[in-house]
Amino acid sequence: MEGKAVSKKTLGNLLIAIENLILDVCSNVILILLALLVIVIGANVMTRYIFNYTIPWAYELGIYIFIYIVYIGTALGVAQDTHVKIDFLVNKLKNIPRIIVISLNYLILILMSLFMLFYGTKESIAKWENTGPIIKWIPLGVIYFAVALCGYLSFIFCVTSIFKFFDSKEKHKI
Repeated sequence: MEGKAVSKKTLGNLLIAIENLILDVCSNVILILLALLVIVIGANVMTRYIFNYTIPWAYELGIYIFIYIVYIGTALGVAQDTHVKIDFLVNKLKNIPRIIVISLNYLILILMSLFMLFYGTKESIAKWENTGPIIKWIPLGVIYFAVALCGYLSFIFCVTSIFKFFDSKEKHKI
């Protein structure tokens, strides 16, 4: 019996370590993308006002970068439990009803994550041959992949959150 508890604990620790690694990578990717967005849009604004010339691909690339910032940021919101939710009712509940509502919340998040993963992948594959109006070297499938990536990351973060919740004292919070 004790061997199973150690095994469950080890699996939980492994999932949390993987989650922390993914969180670090995602946070750093967002920082890099944000810096790149500032450089691209800043360069476009500068060339427009100084040289009266607009960089043709800057606006489109800025949109693509922003899409990835939003979707990776959304997944981070799920990981940090800062996603949109109404917790007024949950905070008023005690014991079993609280556990049921929180479990239902995780179930809805997992279903939504799987929906995003499935349809994001489907759209990404369908749009892989298409390109944007100006940037011809980035397939639109890469842009649509942001939805699938968000679904995948959100799913991982939901699973680790479930492990944390049921291993913690939070489920017994009054």
